[in-house]
Amino acid sequence: MEKPPLSDALRRTAQAGAVSPEDDAVLLKDAISNAFVRTTCIATMLQGSNQENVLPVSAEAIVQCRLLPGDTIEGVREALVAAVGDAKVEITPAKPNGSVGKPMSAEGEIPDAVRRVSRRFWGDVPVVEGFGFGADDGRYLTARGALVYGVHPNPTSNDDGRLGPGAHGPDERVSARWYAEGVQWLNALVLELAQ
Repeated sequence: MEKPPLSDALRRTAQAGAVSPEDDAVLLKDAISNAFVRTTCIATMLQGSNQENVLPVSAEAIVQCRLLPGDTIEGVREALVAAVGDAKVEITPAKPNGSVGKPMSAEGEIPDAVRRVSRRFWGDVPVVEGFGFGADDGRYLTARGALVYGVHPNPTSNDDGRLGPGAHGPDERVSARWYAEGVQWLNALVLELAQ
């Protein structure tokens, strides 16, 4: 659904199961695609001095990391330690007992129900399996072998995501046009799965 050269880089990466240096240069330019192919980390809070004219005796950064399935908390911590390269900087997980989710199959009873209900509502629109960038309670369940699927009753696109901060941004937003229809769709999906 993307346009070249991004679509070509994504296709080659999916087929190869690895990112070539040429494709990596393309994927790095798009925040969404970049997050599909690697674990990402961003500093969300910085703290130093308590006054603008006082030198801090210590500084702290909170770094949020979104781990791809297969990556580990300890592996990411080691990568951050190597990137910082300063033994005086202490890097510790805030939630050392966190777990990483596992990918679910796009085939089966639940994905089929999502496709059926979506066709009923919107006709022959593409239903695209995606990768959730946020963490939810599903990671604890998948770590124990449960099947967990996330659905969102507010259809969106990558172009919507590229408009700027959405989830967890300073102005979280969803399109109001989807509220009523999204609730109806989610209700129909629950009833479909209950049968």
